[in-house]
Amino acid sequence: MATQTIFDLIAAYNVKEFGAMGDGNGDDGARINEAITYVSQQSRANGLLFVPPGTYRIYNTPIAPVSNIMLFGMGAVTILQLGTGANVDIIRASGISKLRLKDLRIDGNRANNTDGTGNGVHMVSVTDSWLDNVEVVSCRGDGFYGNTLSRVKFTNCQSSDNGRHGFGFDFVEYCRFFGVDAFDNSRVSASGVGDGINLDIFSHDNTLIAPACYESAETGGRQGYGVREASAGGCNRNLIIGGTFRANATGDFLLGPDSLAISSLGILRETLGLGTTSPDASALLDLVSVTQGLGIPIMTTVQRNAIASPRAGLVVYDTTLAKLLVRVAAAWETVTSA
Repeated sequence: MATQTIFDLIAAYNVKEFGAMGDGNGDDGARINEAITYVSQQSRANGLLFVPPGTYRIYNTPIAPVSNIMLFGMGAVTILQLGTGANVDIIRASGISKLRLKDLRIDGNRANNTDGTGNGVHMVSVTDSWLDNVEVVSCRGDGFYGNTLSRVKFTNCQSSDNGRHGFGFDFVEYCRFFGVDAFDNSRVSASGVGDGINLDIFSHDNTLIAPACYESAETGGRQGYGVREASAGGCNRNLIIGGTFRANATGDFLLGPDSLAISSLGILRETLGLGTTSPDASALLDLVSVTQGLGIPIMTTVQRNAIASPRAGLVVYDTTLAKLLVRVAAAWETVTSA
């Protein structure tokens, strides 16, 4: 259920006032665009345009939002669906700012669109915008595609069963993703080509918090990486915090040396530096300081012996023995000076 207030609904215009039917027949795209143009010029609506429950078919004309508009529905029961044989994007936003899309389901109707690479939401040169609770399914191209985005926020969005990527981006910066889901994608591309979230070509300084990227089937899935960052595309300083990653065909992450993933899987990065912005490439962890040292875990002999299945190379400081010890094969050995 949508979270709009009664005040939003009172102030907003309704796409049905402009002839959109929402009955799953005909072409509602041009009528919705007419409503967008009109509402953007009216102070009463504050840019609010309501799409009530129904199935709105889009054929020759993608929905084209403008700046300072909010297009919102009632969640899963407000469906923007690509018409049979249309082979176009469903929503296409270009050169705008302060767009808001909320509580919409976008259906690419891939079974009845066999040509082209139409995306669910296609954004080019969009800034300072927010997509909230938008679900995209069954597109031939990407669920969400963005090129040259800055400060765009995605919250609780979901992208599944799409032909290529769930979320595909080029030249995006300072974007934030909170609780997005990307699963069962790469349904048209060869297995492993489409990813859950794909960051390409100079995409930098983006943050993903608690994404869920996976294949529903534990085996035989097609979605490549959960999150892939272009290795030669100038991507850097992207951050992943938490999330769920499971059964992706190629792997959970592919990140460059200057990006970081912190999850239940550990900290994933080619080289991590503390106290330096240029860690040595030969070091997995490069610690630099002239005032502090490295603190080894400190414990008693009883506590050390209670460690379950200690791996070779494990190092601890034993306070009972007042010695530094390292695990070698099946025994602990004291570290001594040469």
